[in-house]
Amino acid sequence: MTTTASSIQAALNGRGAALSGLARMSGWVTYALIVVLLVEALFEGWLRALLAHGAVDGTTVAGLDVASWVKAVRNGGYLALGVSSLIHVVAKRQLHLFLKPVDVAFVLLAVVLLVAGLAGGSSVVLTLHGMFVYLRGAILFYAVRALAPDWSRARPVVWLVGAIVALNVAIAVIQGLLGAPAYTALGFTDLTWANAHRAQGLLSHPNHLGHIVGLSMLGVVAWNLRHMRFRWWILFGFLALGLALAQSRESSVAVLVGIVAIAFLQSGYFRKLVGALVVTIVVTGLVWTVQPGSWRELTLKIGGVISAVQVPSGAESGQSCDPATQDCTATGLPRRATRVLFYQQGLRLWLGSPLLGYGVGQFGGGVASQHNPDWNLNPRFGPEGFNLHGFQGTQVDSFWLHLVVETGAIGTAAYVLWIALLGFPSVRRSWRARYDRNSGAVTAADHPGDRWAPVAILFGGVVAGFSPALEDPLFPPLLFGILGLAWTLGRGSAPEQAPDDPAAIPSRA
Repeated sequence: MTTTASSIQAALNGRGAALSGLARMSGWVTYALIVVLLVEALFEGWLRALLAHGAVDGTTVAGLDVASWVKAVRNGGYLALGVSSLIHVVAKRQLHLFLKPVDVAFVLLAVVLLVAGLAGGSSVVLTLHGMFVYLRGAILFYAVRALAPDWSRARPVVWLVGAIVALNVAIAVIQGLLGAPAYTALGFTDLTWANAHRAQGLLSHPNHLGHIVGLSMLGVVAWNLRHMRFRWWILFGFLALGLALAQSRESSVAVLVGIVAIAFLQSGYFRKLVGALVVTIVVTGLVWTVQPGSWRELTLKIGGVISAVQVPSGAESGQSCDPATQDCTATGLPRRATRVLFYQQGLRLWLGSPLLGYGVGQFGGGVASQHNPDWNLNPRFGPEGFNLHGFQGTQVDSFWLHLVVETGAIGTAAYVLWIALLGFPSVRRSWRARYDRNSGAVTAADHPGDRWAPVAILFGGVVAGFSPALEDPLFPPLLFGILGLAWTLGRGSAPEQAPDDPAAIPSRA
């Protein structure tokens, strides 16, 4: 009997040791894949430019399609990260930790997307591809939660990503000073943005530079709000310079909105937050004044919005508009804003199928254009399809428009619910940790990531109205990495602990 019990215990000990070893190995693999995917996302645009630079037709190298090759490597990394994270959770016997409301909401969202795709006529392959693009950022979020790194393990990754962002800003400054030669020296052969005096750093589009810099600016403010010393103001101003050089208007607005949101999460730092607003506005205004045509372009954009309201999409009859560019100057109207025209058409489409939309992967995004380059000619979108109004690209530049048209009100509501639950714990902890206005005492310890995560979600929501940010290869890993950090670190074990002595609390100015 004693021998049998000893054998069982030895087997259990051996199994425990094996699982412990598997957990350590899968943990390091997960950590490495997180770093690789973050770095790859930041360098992908430049990598594509370098690989395609020597291509015969600009897209293939030795018969290999550059975009497909890079995409396959990236997607393979996400799938590997998902597998390693799952192994890590199982080996640590922590599956029960992933049964929170946000996890239920994620499963609900996946089911709704699947139903919307199949009900809208998308094939299983097309639906799964569209779902992957919509949700791949969540893989990194769950990977960080599975790994549950402490600050000592998370800090090197945060600093690495921050250093790459700073490198992009430094390159953007050089591009702003030197113009086209600074782009061609890096391998960029398309000088569209150089001619428009918009810096892009090592990224494929100036708006992408604006997105990563905007997230970083909010991170600097949120992380150092209590101790915003001179060096952090210098860094914030440097990042603001990069944002201004990118001339990403959507990102500039989102940064201002995010700074105001921090004021609601953390009271008592009014002057610092106003200072951040002033620095952003002043630096942007000065750079746009120096950059040729910046204010004129902004004026044209505003005029285009007004004109699109006056002559909406579909109301061109009787208007002397150029069919290619939709320029209505012959009638006294300036060129119309394409995004507004897209939204007008999208609203009509949504009213035609309001609940589950037209099917995942069929409208306006990268998946739609990949599976059907002529997706806009689909008669389901109108007698002559979806009118691109002379837009030179093949995609509709709005994540929210993609989501609403493809998945309807139910899919959009499921997505918004999931995103809201991702940020809810951080908002709750931040509110609990607000300073008492009278005594200055801290009601609870908090983590600065809890201030960063909700405003990062808000930033993403704003820019996604004007770009496919929440489904592109660059923005989601950064956003969901921030959310993962907030979920794992934001439990009172902050690198910045609230002082026990109220007299030691730093000035709230």
